[in-house]
Amino acid sequence: MRSRGRARKKPGKHGRRNGDKSLLCSLPTMDRITRIARETFAPDRARFAFESLLECLDAGDVEICSDSFLRNLGSLLIVSPPMLDTLRLHPEYLQWLNGRVRRFSPDPEAPPPAEEKSCYDEQWKAWNTGTEADVFKRLRAFKRREYLLLSFLDVSGMLSFRETVRRLSLLAQWVVQTALDCCRQKLVEEESARSGSIAEEGFAVIAMGKLGGMELNYSSDIDLVFCRRNPVSDKEVHFFSRLGERLVRTLSKVGREGFLYRTDMRLRPHGSNGPLVPTIDSLMNYYESWSEPWERQALIKARFIAGCGEVGNRFRNFVQAFTLSRQLEEAALEDVKRVKHIAEREYAVDSGIHLKQGPGGIRDIEFYVQFSQLTIGWRHPEVRLQNTLDTIEALARMKVLLQGEESVLSLAYIFLRTVEHRLQLQVLTPQAILPQTGEEIELIAKGLGFGVRSDSPGKAFLEILDRYRSRVRDILERVYLAPGYLRLREREEELAQLLSDRMPRERVRELLSHYGFKDIDKGWQNIRLLGLGPEGRLLPPADRRAFLEFAFPMLEVLAETVDPDQALHNLEDFATATGNRISFLRTLASRRPHLSRLTKLLALSNRCRQILSRHPEYFDGLARGYHLHEGRTESEMFEELMDRVGQSPRGVKREDVLRRYRKREMVRIAYRDLAGLADSLEISRELGDLATACLKAAVDWTRLPQIDPSDPRPERLRLVALGKLGSRQLHYASDLDLIFLYDPVSGGGPETRARYQRYQEERVEQFLELFAGVTPEGTAYEIDLRLRPEGASGMLVRSWESFLEYAGQYMQPWERMALVRSRMLDESQEARKRWDAFLEAVVYEYGWSEEACDSVRHLKRRIEREKSRETKNNLDFKYGQGGIADLEFLIQFLQIRHGGRHKNLRVPGAKEALLALCENGILKTEEKETLLGALEFERLVENRYQLMEEWTSRELSRESPLLVRLAGSLGYRGDAAAVRKSFISDWDETARQVRALVEKYFY
Repeated sequence: MRSRGRARKKPGKHGRRNGDKSLLCSLPTMDRITRIARETFAPDRARFAFESLLECLDAGDVEICSDSFLRNLGSLLIVSPPMLDTLRLHPEYLQWLNGRVRRFSPDPEAPPPAEEKSCYDEQWKAWNTGTEADVFKRLRAFKRREYLLLSFLDVSGMLSFRETVRRLSLLAQWVVQTALDCCRQKLVEEESARSGSIAEEGFAVIAMGKLGGMELNYSSDIDLVFCRRNPVSDKEVHFFSRLGERLVRTLSKVGREGFLYRTDMRLRPHGSNGPLVPTIDSLMNYYESWSEPWERQALIKARFIAGCGEVGNRFRNFVQAFTLSRQLEEAALEDVKRVKHIAEREYAVDSGIHLKQGPGGIRDIEFYVQFSQLTIGWRHPEVRLQNTLDTIEALARMKVLLQGEESVLSLAYIFLRTVEHRLQLQVLTPQAILPQTGEEIELIAKGLGFGVRSDSPGKAFLEILDRYRSRVRDILERVYLAPGYLRLREREEELAQLLSDRMPRERVRELLSHYGFKDIDKGWQNIRLLGLGPEGRLLPPADRRAFLEFAFPMLEVLAETVDPDQALHNLEDFATATGNRISFLRTLASRRPHLSRLTKLLALSNRCRQILSRHPEYFDGLARGYHLHEGRTESEMFEELMDRVGQSPRGVKREDVLRRYRKREMVRIAYRDLAGLADSLEISRELGDLATACLKAAVDWTRLPQIDPSDPRPERLRLVALGKLGSRQLHYASDLDLIFLYDPVSGGGPETRARYQRYQEERVEQFLELFAGVTPEGTAYEIDLRLRPEGASGMLVRSWESFLEYAGQYMQPWERMALVRSRMLDESQEARKRWDAFLEAVVYEYGWSEEACDSVRHLKRRIEREKSRETKNNLDFKYGQGGIADLEFLIQFLQIRHGGRHKNLRVPGAKEALLALCENGILKTEEKETLLGALEFERLVENRYQLMEEWTSRELSRESPLLVRLAGSLGYRGDAAAVRKSFISDWDETARQVRALVEKYFY
């Protein structure tokens, strides 16, 4: 910028101007400067500052300044090196400053002139010349020049504290309005060129905090909230959003002259996650429905400062009608106290004095004043003010303050804010912590006038400071110690801080790592989602307070799970799905054992998490403890399933009822499993009974298609269960091995029997579709028919007569052994007896020759070669040596070898068979115990692994992280390496013992 006085010459080397004799060589000038510097409170600093400044000035610049002006300038340059930099960068400002100071009112307490804003407008009109592209550079320079004037008047004592902060606030308000006008004009031109004309009015800026209260300091962030008129078109919404973004960028952008203002938008609805420019209706709705008490407190200082007057006036009227118009509940007042207490801990400093956030500091005074407004403002409009000092006076008039408290609070506030101004002027950045070195304290004290009557200005200053802070804190304690105030325990305070995005990241990491979280960012996000609600659905304050009651039991329980990260993620997902988060959280908080079991389930099983998220109503049964300790029988589940189908609304398909029922019961059984309420064999039995109940229901629902009336009456379809279902040893991902039979047709010729066979096949296909068909609820079970006669190429269903014929002529030894684990799924005793008689003849009285036994051994070796995926680095739980297949083959082989002589061996269950083998002396007691232990351990591993995986799987790398999670679900504890080592050691030893017995008795 060029001076509007005489022309300047360009500075030469070291800043001195060519053609002029340096002022440093002018002895009269230097003598005068030295004399004036001695009259300041820091002569050496003042002399150094003057000498630095004189390097950039022309001859005569100093001569026209009075001694009084230079003395006050020296004090300013001591206090504020940034103001020295301003004058060195713009030497022409010295004459401008001298002229403004001479014209300034001699009475600093005189009422502010009404035309002050228009005065800024006039100065800006003269200042704002040049190309439009440089408008914001000129605006930053204009603001910097005005800061030079205000700081001079402040430090010299020509402005009172009240007038200083008022003028700083007016300047900021004018800058925001001017920047907004410039941004809007530029954006209108861009949008008009691109998409035609647009309504540019309707955007309003609301000031909060110190700017709202007209008490801004030199380095305050300005807290703003934007809003806009209700949208008329999408184009208008886009325009106002871009306008808000551009205004924030403009105010915060750093240039040669610094920046205009740091802009904090976090007080807007939903904080940093909320829309930058909400509509005025949504803004008011947020405060009425979702805002926390502290946000209502913040509205006390809300003030419209720029933009559309119509929108701004609507917001002003709303604030007047909402903020202090009704009495706050006790819980809301307690929440306001709690937020203040958390802030004290958040900003606590290990050493030094925090003038703003520390005990007895600026925030204590502001909090006490605003809290008093919240408690009595609803019935006393006189205290509904925005400025802190004005409110203190109003509270005193209302007799809210005790005798002497008005002067203590007012004087302390002015003193603390003045010291804060001195700290900020040193570097023009937010400074609130008092320096600790004696030299710096002495300098601040002398600058405030303590050197006149004291031999130790720093000591006198600190004594006054401590006295003010102590008395302020005593006054505040009357609020803190009021009835009903609940001081948070340290850990609860930290948790409350976790909900804030201001908590230092290192402390977040330290806190969450303590509870076993590995993905800190994701864990923090999920905790905030639980406590604050998802974006756009912020929980009400009462609900968030309930979270604090729930959170630490939750974190402690999560730390005990196999995967705290996964457990928390799934818990948050489930809480969201419940639709009533607060009810869900309170239920969990009140029942620690239930919380522990649920988090274990969610930590291990994504399958169960998906079911619960889709059907959160299943949670009620778990919460009430239905059928958790005693388990359920097949008949109980069958009867309930049939009742549910009978009571389902019209239009709900039976297959969907069946699928939902199966999922609900599977979650209940998994809950029992992980809670340790049943052993692995009982869990397998209950899973088998659930599948049986579903199968029996499906048989009842399937009907033969319309048949020839002359054909015989159809009989019930018979189901034979084999494999894990037959032995009632299912895991969570088991498919169902079945054989379908029907009773022979009495009468009729070959054509009738063929037609009847087709009818039954259609019925089985209907059955399979009912079970395995995909619906919105997924599938029920996978049905495996490969164990039927002739395998995959055989008929879907056979008559009993045909089945007997196949068994007598074609059944292989391995098929006979597979029938050891079979049972008839039928209520008819006659059908069950017929099947038992069949097993006796076909399996146990078969006469197992060595040739037949060798064929079974050959099949087993083939399975080991072709199906086992066990390697040096991989575990195969089923087909690996000593795994589940080895165990099952061994038990069944011993049953077929000795079942002809010992009828108590003719049982499908492995545990019952082992007991009978020992009882008959076939196995030694220690061998029976070894195999029983292996059966329970390997079934448990299989169950937990299938619960953890979303698909049927049987192999796992020894280095996989999943192995550590699996072992953790089995009760192994310690670091990952120790858990991995212990589990693998136990599995290998168990498998070795099983394999040794397989080699002894099978091979």
